[in-house]
Amino acid sequence: MSLSGHPSKHSSNTHSTALLVGVSCLTPCEYTRIFILTWFSSLLVVICRLSLTLANRHSGIHILSMLITSLSARHSLFYLIKSQLELSFSLSPGAYIISSLKPVTTPSYITSQTLFLLSHSCYTTVVCNLSGTISLPSVILMLRLFPPIALPSTVNVALACFCLGVLFLRPAMRRYIITKFTIIHDIPQLGTSRAEEDRVHGTAVVCGGSIAGLLAARVCADHFRNVIIVEPEDLFDESGDALPPEYRRKRVLQYMVYHGFQPINLLALRKLFPDIDREILKSGGRILPANYNMHYSGVKLLFPESGDIPETMHLSRASYETILRRLISSGKYPNIQFVSGTVTGVDVSSGGTSQSIPSVIVRPSNATISTSPTHLISSALVVDCTGHTPYGGLKWLQRGGYIYPTDLREVYDPRMHYVSFCFKIPEEEDFVRHLPIPGGYKSSGIIYSNFADPELDNKTILFTWSNPNKLSIVLGGWGISERPKTVEEMSRILKNFNGHKPIPNWLFQTIDMVSKYLDPSSSTDIRVPPLTYVRYDKAQVLPENFVALGDSLIRTNPVFGQGCAKIATEAILLNRLLWEGRKSRTLPKAFGKRYFSIQHSQTGHIWHSNKLSDYGFSTTVPIAQETLSRGGLYRSIRKLVISLCSKDPDFASMLYPSMMLLDTTVSLLCPTSILKVFREYFMGGGLDRISLFK
Repeated sequence: MSLSGHPSKHSSNTHSTALLVGVSCLTPCEYTRIFILTWFSSLLVVICRLSLTLANRHSGIHILSMLITSLSARHSLFYLIKSQLELSFSLSPGAYIISSLKPVTTPSYITSQTLFLLSHSCYTTVVCNLSGTISLPSVILMLRLFPPIALPSTVNVALACFCLGVLFLRPAMRRYIITKFTIIHDIPQLGTSRAEEDRVHGTAVVCGGSIAGLLAARVCADHFRNVIIVEPEDLFDESGDALPPEYRRKRVLQYMVYHGFQPINLLALRKLFPDIDREILKSGGRILPANYNMHYSGVKLLFPESGDIPETMHLSRASYETILRRLISSGKYPNIQFVSGTVTGVDVSSGGTSQSIPSVIVRPSNATISTSPTHLISSALVVDCTGHTPYGGLKWLQRGGYIYPTDLREVYDPRMHYVSFCFKIPEEEDFVRHLPIPGGYKSSGIIYSNFADPELDNKTILFTWSNPNKLSIVLGGWGISERPKTVEEMSRILKNFNGHKPIPNWLFQTIDMVSKYLDPSSSTDIRVPPLTYVRYDKAQVLPENFVALGDSLIRTNPVFGQGCAKIATEAILLNRLLWEGRKSRTLPKAFGKRYFSIQHSQTGHIWHSNKLSDYGFSTTVPIAQETLSRGGLYRSIRKLVISLCSKDPDFASMLYPSMMLLDTTVSLLCPTSILKVFREYFMGGGLDRISLFK
């Protein structure tokens, strides 16, 4: 059916094919543009169909043609809109209204029919666009599956009013979902300081001076008059400068191991430290598009690798922490002070109540445990960033008289080890140029990553670059019985990897070329300790001025590389709540309770998804009262999604933002994505046949 009113043969099939092809070629940027334009096209549909209720087909066609022509029909996006409108009419029983040359003689039926078309159009638009993504083929499919029928006019009016109401509320619904489950809307507030007279009276005590503690201190510096970082290790030299990255920290297990960084880290750092890009590059790090070269069981996943994707940083954990410490101690933040000591508890007897912690107990680093004198530091806010220690915040609160159930701390053991070998690459350009790395040695930080299918293997592989000019090969495994002691043993184990596709030969060729540059001091063999999540969000009683960040709150499996992104998310949340209370010089009531409630929505899903993934390996020791069968449906659906990501770049692009913690997975709930998943289950056969109930 053409817009001029003349029917065209096989128009529905022709336009359907063209529309499907057109949408499949869209880039993520064009999806956003289509989102805006489709809303306008929906308005055009409403105008046209309302005009048809006046029993004047010519006015409807005239309005529709005039509006589309006035925009610029030459643009391919408008052709998509035009196709959607034509299909909406040509696939519906009401299409005769447009093509008929006879006067309309049944106005009551037309009114009823058109109102249903209106409500149906609004409904499909709501379903397809609620997630913020556009899937125009869904409109076609919905019209085919649920063709409009004549219903009583009152029913149609009610449907139309309901769907129109939902349509107008869609932006608010979308923002609510994003705000509840992500921190993307809170990033612009970072780095904005309160006026001196509006700062919270008292001191924010940050317990722990690693990555989480340094970020928490930087956030608190914008809101409190004083900030104290209590760190057991003395990480400054005699002149007061931060120790270089070469200094190996004693209390951080993974200090020399490669850390993955999602774009959320760099977005937050750029707001907190305006000079962060210069510092990263000066340290030898890289800032590149967030391409992680991900594979599953040897199969490459088609996530976007260039173009309109966010940037991330690639540098060693040691360099990252050193940069943060150097920037904070540079003098730009004079209200931050470092104290060498260990927080051993909280003191609730010095004038406080059960609702707050008035001070913390600190043992200086130069004192022994048996004879150590302790002193108190007054606290307006206590931030637990002590990491995975037996004397963290939960122990402090229990010693201070707070009573919590034993299951407040969830613990499971993935029984995982990982071994890494590091190679110092010579700076000769000729050597680097001959490395057989696809795209070149400097194209990415994560050169190759491969996660095992639990049904075939129990190992994961990571091949990375980090500053200063280091290549690292990491082999991790769940319940592995053999851990390589040499590079040759590592290559042998990798060659025996069981997957749907083998590990590429260029990886073994690269290892052979760089093996003579092995750096034994940077190589590691680490047993991942049991993983924990302290569920403060379930606690009935919490101090109002207590929060926790990093591993002291949630310690996840490091092989999934989300630890630093989780810390950044929690730091942004802390800033959001402090910013909301900027009109007061004291913390809001129930500050801690609200923090942990929102935190569970925004980072709790990282714990649950990682845990259920670990449960796919038979050697994992689950949480008490749980079994490894928990999450079977999740793992099956995840495998379907992974299979789709290996075939469909559009689907992979839709999933990519939520993986980077920049969006929610609600985008996967649009009809097209759901139908793709069902099609993959019944017809795909991608990563073997998949049972949804294992």
